[in-house]
Amino acid sequence: MSFKIFKIFLFLPFFCGAQSFFELDTKAKDFYDEGKYIEASNELKKIKYKDKFKAYKEEINFLIGVCLFQNPNQRNLKKSSSIFKRIRYSERLENSSFYIQNILFYAKTIHRLGDFNYALKNYTKYKELTNDNSVDLYINSCQFAIELKKVNDISLVKSKVSSREDDFDLSIVNDKFLVLSSTKNDIKEKTDSDIFFYEFQNNSNKWINRDDLLHKKINSFTHIQNPAFNFDKSLLYFSKASIDKKSNSIGDFKLFCLRKDNENWGEPILVPLPYKPNKSFKCPHLSVDEETLLFSSNMDGGYGGYDIWMIKRISKDKWTNPINLGLKVNTSGDELYPFISESNQRLYFSSNGHVGIGGFDIFYTDIDNNLNTSIVLNLGYPYNSPNDDMSYISLDGNKGYISSNRLGSNKFDIYMFESNQK
Repeated sequence: MSFKIFKIFLFLPFFCGAQSFFELDTKAKDFYDEGKYIEASNELKKIKYKDKFKAYKEEINFLIGVCLFQNPNQRNLKKSSSIFKRIRYSERLENSSFYIQNILFYAKTIHRLGDFNYALKNYTKYKELTNDNSVDLYINSCQFAIELKKVNDISLVKSKVSSREDDFDLSIVNDKFLVLSSTKNDIKEKTDSDIFFYEFQNNSNKWINRDDLLHKKINSFTHIQNPAFNFDKSLLYFSKASIDKKSNSIGDFKLFCLRKDNENWGEPILVPLPYKPNKSFKCPHLSVDEETLLFSSNMDGGYGGYDIWMIKRISKDKWTNPINLGLKVNTSGDELYPFISESNQRLYFSSNGHVGIGGFDIFYTDIDNNLNTSIVLNLGYPYNSPNDDMSYISLDGNKGYISSNRLGSNKFDIYMFESNQK
């Protein structure tokens, strides 16, 4: 299931009998299209008090709520919920062009806030009014969350390695080394990610930065993500986005490999994959024996958005053609962050296409030596939440890390889980 909203759909009310709004001022829409939701919200707050926009006041309030929803920390979700709730129960607005969409956004917002029963009621009302079957996944998600039992023998706490910005794309080398992507170095735009390498020191009980173990130029590349090391830290796979120089927008992602020889890193090698325009390859994960590389891609031949694929090593830098992991794992939605357990018997991944608790949930399936999969199961609480939970990593299944924007997070934060079973 996904809480993603299509940008053109967001502003549909203004193009249905109210086109003059953006003929007069389109700055708010420009901000939204650039992913600058807070700026869009602030702009909408300014213009709604101007005389020429009085006729659009309620539509503007609705859009402010949607912008806040798109930046879903707890404070913004509560604000957007208040806006959507007022519109939802206003008889005066029942015939407005945005009223039915407001019901859907209200359901999504209180879903994120964890009110599954009330979200279910509003999803059901939306479907009654629209016959939109795409909402079925949300309905099933709420029903699943209501029935799911919470697990009390797993503790989950925010890791001190988290920053105020987005921290994600986890990779574990051993129980003392953690690698991740973060936007914390991008002071201006907060979108350009770098790779960070941390070592845990027992004497100080702290994570310390060990960027000296990385390629010196690794973070000179723009929009580098998804670090995946092998066990002895001599191989690093990662994804890197191209940049459209005219628009300065992020383009397609490709996979690269760095190899260390005698303590010296070589130059990045492009992993041979069927790259095409508008097709991206990311979230690499190398199996323990280093013979299989998993990744996510929206390449041709898949089942929906991003599917999980694998390639098998033929020789040093030569691989087989990509093999799709199949319909048990992949859906019409997105499947990301594949991770194979150290025992090589279980595959973990994140998905918004399988029925779960929130947006992206973490799932697992047992596998054999050929990566044939079995039934896919939701990892449940506390790993999953009403928001997005991704990038599960663990050496033994008892202790590990995830990245999540659940309530209480700054943005995407790193959380450590540990089993309390003796």
